[in-house]
Amino acid sequence: MFFGARFEATEHDNSSGNKYDASGFSVGLGATFNLPHALELVMNVARTERHPNAEELFSNGTHIATRQYEIGLVAEGGGSADTEHSLNVDIGLSRQVGDVRFDANLFFYDIGDYVHQDIADAKRGAFPIAQYTQGDAEFYGFEIAVVFPLVKPQILKTDLRVFADYVSASLDNGDDLPRIPPWRAGANLKLEWKNWHAGADLRYHSNKTDISSFNTSAYTMLDLNALYKIDGHHFNWEIFARATNLLDENARKSTSVLAAFAPLPGRSFLLGVRLKF
Repeated sequence: MFFGARFEATEHDNSSGNKYDASGFSVGLGATFNLPHALELVMNVARTERHPNAEELFSNGTHIATRQYEIGLVAEGGGSADTEHSLNVDIGLSRQVGDVRFDANLFFYDIGDYVHQDIADAKRGAFPIAQYTQGDAEFYGFEIAVVFPLVKPQILKTDLRVFADYVSASLDNGDDLPRIPPWRAGANLKLEWKNWHAGADLRYHSNKTDISSFNTSAYTMLDLNALYKIDGHHFNWEIFARATNLLDENARKSTSVLAAFAPLPGRSFLLGVRLKF
């Protein structure tokens, strides 16, 4: 069992005349339990407080990198800012039997005065207005993964990891939040034989249409990699090859501020040599 606590005080004295001055207290408690059948249960509960950062407080103008006109919580007259406060509950269950490992995690976050951007239809100049605001929100979801070998380690060292994860997040009034990740599922395969190392990564990302930012379509990413090591007395060489987005998907991340303008890179290949000494 473990226990932690933190107290902090933050003061921003902005030259524009808007100020922020507040203190926060956070406390957490966690415990690990060994259960029958090689199961391990981990539970964490925390009550935390977070101060808005300078960008969330004082932004007031065009942000070229995000292609938005951002307005902070106290950037304009009459604005106000409160400390975020959150009740966090995390529960994890794992089981290790030989070379097979199972992990599952559930989480629930009840966040008061959650700081987020309200992306309006209105624009200032060529850029949409992104107004920092606060509201009560709930986050919950899960992560699950199983790792196991495909063949006996004496023949070839292999690890296959199959996983899935999901996040649901919305304001208490039912409004959507921006830039929330979609649910995902996939598999990672690692191979090792003598000086050879190789891997494959397959991930499916579902569409994301229940967010207030740019909505994204589903896509599947397939990446491959291989590496050969040459060990010497004074120098070590690595010859490697990598292929990414082999399906050449038009993939856009729902968590990116540039999802509407910049998709992920298309199909690409890389071949290289690395020298270590």
